[in-house]
Parts: sequence; C-alpha cells; structure tokens
Amino acid sequence: MRPDPAMSHVLTIANTAFYAAAIRASKIFASTIFTAKKVAGRCGLYACCLLIALLFLNSAKAADTTRLTIATASNFKETLDQIVVAFRSELNLSDADLEINVISASSGVIYNQLQHGAPFDLFLSADAARPERFAVENKTQSFPYAIGELVFWQPANPKPTKQDLIAFNGRLAIANPLLAPYGQAAIESLTAMKPNYSDQIKLIRGQNVNQAYHFVDSSNVGAGLVALSQMLTNNIHRYWLVPQQNHSLIEQRGVIVNKHNPYVQLFVEYLLSVEGQSMVSAAGYRSPASSS
Repeated sequence: MRPDPAMSHVLTIANTAFYAAAIRASKIFASTIFTAKKVAGRCGLYACCLLIALLFLNSAKAADTTRLTIATASNFKETLDQIVVAFRSELNLSDADLEINVISASSGVIYNQLQHGAPFDLFLSADAARPERFAVENKTQSFPYAIGELVFWQPANPKPTKQDLIAFNGRLAIANPLLAPYGQAAIESLTAMKPNYSDQIKLIRGQNVNQAYHFVDSSNVGAGLVALSQMLTNNIHRYWLVPQQNHSLIEQRGVIVNKHNPYVQLFVEYLLSVEGQSMVSAAGYRSPASSS
C-alpha cells in the first residue's frame, strides 16, 4: 500500500514542530523593543503599533504553540482567509495543531516591517518587486500566486464604462501608489486614458486598496479605482474592468521568509495547487499559469 502523502507531511511536521517553535521563541521577544523603536522612527505610528502587536502575539505563546504567521497585502486578505480554512481541512489540522495568524497591510508597510525583523513566516505581496527584492537580499526565490485586476467603481452609476471614467469630474479613491500596486496601476490607467486627469479629478489616497474601497463604500467619495476581488467579495456587479493594456501587470508574488517553519512550505504548495488556484480565480484574480 502506498503511503498517504498528506499523512507523511503531518508526521514530518510532528517531528520538527517543537524544534522550530523553540528557536523562534528564543529570538522574537529579545528583539521586540529594539525593532519597535526602529520602525517607529522610519515607518510611522501605524506600522509601529501593528508590528508591536504582532511581536507580542508571537512571543506570548511561542514556547508551547505551533504557529504559521502570514503577512498578506490587504486586497488578498479575505481570499487568504478562505484558503486557510481549506488548508486546515485538507490536512485535518485543528487550531490546537496549528495556530495560523494572518496579518494584512499594504505591501509597502509589510516590506518595511520585514526589513526591521518582523517575525513573519510567509509574505504574500500585491506586487512582484518587493518579494523579488527580499528574495535577492536573502538568497531565496519568490513565486507568483495571483494576477490582480483593476476596476472603475461608481456606485451611483448602474453601468460604468470607459467613457464614464474619462468624463469623471470629482473625487476619486485609489490606493497609495507609493505603497500599493493597485494604486500604481490606477495612476498608470488614468495617465493612459485621461492625460489631463489632474485638472478634473481630486485623488483621495487610501493607505491600501481596502481603505480606498471603504472611502467609496461609505459614500465619502463618489468613485474609485479598486480591485475586482473586492467587487466579487461584496457581491457588487456594477463596475468597469480596466483593460490590462492600460497599466502594468499586477503580478502578485510571495516569498517564504522563515524556511525553518515546517508548515510554510506545505501551505505554499497548497496555495499553488489546483485547489488553491481555483479559489484564487473564483475570488477575482487570474492564475499566473493562465497568464504565462
């Protein structure tokens, strides 16, 4: 009888989990204050508070709990939550077997935290540049896991079109282009279709694409350039899909940060599997395999 691959994975994990957790526990708490001070000076209060909370969350139970900490771009948070549930079911893992912490922020904020020692095991970015940079710096490899799609959303418009975006005059929500790839794609699209957009449009920049979405959803801003995944997650059908030709490919890549965590490779394998990628596609992304 051939051995069950999933059971083999679980047995391997059981033999190494305590060792991995003990090593991480010995490092995390000692660096908390030093790391927080550096982040506060360079990344601001928001990033500092998020990092401090994460550091203490990890150090509090590191001695007796096996954990997987995933830092993800804000646009992928809800999709990742669904994949985590499916991953647990696939390997029959309870919360007692594995604690999975999902941290979400803009890709730029997460990358800055990584540069200052944040104890993530896996980084799922909304762009390709930051994971590739981290991979080069740490002599590892990044991997593509999703291709993002940009949409023009104007809730008061029953059927938004390209012409509606070109004619739009008012406040438009986008993600911060310096921190979030969806924000950069929004700027590129506006430049391509409406070169004089700054004469008619006042850009309202969110920290990330989720905040940009909430500006529009709360009626504080009339329209936005946001993620297709947000439309599908919230059962919204009135939007215009911005053609890929108008902006750079929103290739979302990930990178393993802590290769010593026995669960991280298993999770990446599941994310890139047929089952994982079918969930990615259903959430409003294209699979990297379909774009190659």
